Amino acid sequence: MSSTPPRAPVAPEFSLFLADVQSNINNTLGEVFAVVGLLRVAGCALSDLVNGRTTNNIGAADLAHVNDLAINRLEDIASHLDRLEMAVGKFGTEGRQTEVNAGGDHG
Repeated sequence: MSSTPPRAPVAPEFSLFLADVQSNINNTLGEVFAVVGLLRVAGCALSDLVNGRTTNNIGAADLAHVNDLAINRLEDIASHLDRLEMAVGKFGTEGRQTEVNAGGDHG
């Protein structure tokens, strides 16, 4: 008969982190869709410019602005993912305080 070791209790503040994680996932997905939309606009405009078609007044400066917006959105995504990683690092995937962080700093 095998016995399993006792599980650590669920950290009380896990529900706050869970809400934060859910918010970050939603924000990250929103940012991903925003980047995809920006890249579609830029891709269509660039294709039109290359093929000599009119671009509804979208020029190189507009494409540069779209590029900057896409970069900003990607940085936002990275920030959201960093926060998710911190939450998982602190509580693991089941909401229990991990060994490394349990009991404070041992450093």
